[in-house]
Amino acid sequence: MTKRLRALALAAASISLLAISAPPPVPIDARTNALIRVSGTVGIRSLGGGALRPVGGAAWLLDDAFAEADAHSSALLVLFDDSVIGLGEATEVQAGPYAARPVDRPLEEIVLLLRGTIRADAVPGSDRNDELTVVTAIASIVVSDAIAIISSDGGGLKIACLRCDSGSIRVTVPAPDFSRRTIALSADQMLTSDGHTTTVSPLTTSALAAFSAAGVSTSTSSGIAAAIVPRSASPS
Repeated sequence: MTKRLRALALAAASISLLAISAPPPVPIDARTNALIRVSGTVGIRSLGGGALRPVGGAAWLLDDAFAEADAHSSALLVLFDDSVIGLGEATEVQAGPYAARPVDRPLEEIVLLLRGTIRADAVPGSDRNDELTVVTAIASIVVSDAIAIISSDGGGLKIACLRCDSGSIRVTVPAPDFSRRTIALSADQMLTSDGHTTTVSPLTTSALAAFSAAGVSTSTSSGIAAAIVPRSASPS
């Protein structure tokens, strides 16, 4: 069993998806991602559009495809480097394209957050890259050896540093002079921006509760199991 299939088997056991041992077989390469349904209605939409294809358990998410979790739903996206993205309710992301890297560095995937709330775990493991880039309508966020929660509704953005050292989460946002500026977050900080005004404040328990209510884990631990919201707390 490959490392990717072992990861999916662990997720299936953790979520109690008893009928799932692996996604449908497809050619697996270094850029294959896996989408795993945790609760509710989860699906995949191809780059060319068309109807949402429901995912009942787990499925491969190929280059540039869209993953969606509907209202009262949640999912996990295991990226090709085994970084883990938790999708909260009413969330849509696109996996890819891939950023150009020097030949001695692994590929870096860019995740586009179109709407909703995600938990981005880029803490390196044995095979994981230590850096992940998330792009929203307002900002570009680099998560390096850290765990962040990112919430975007198009016109507003919230980023919480769940587990990070100073500078391991870097957010590039519009500046008042219409240029761009990069802000480095430290542990237990939260950034809020509307595209015009950006503030950094302490991360509060009420903010964490709001993220949890949106269907994402607020655990500071890394890995698939930590990304799963307990059933009693997950969207129904």
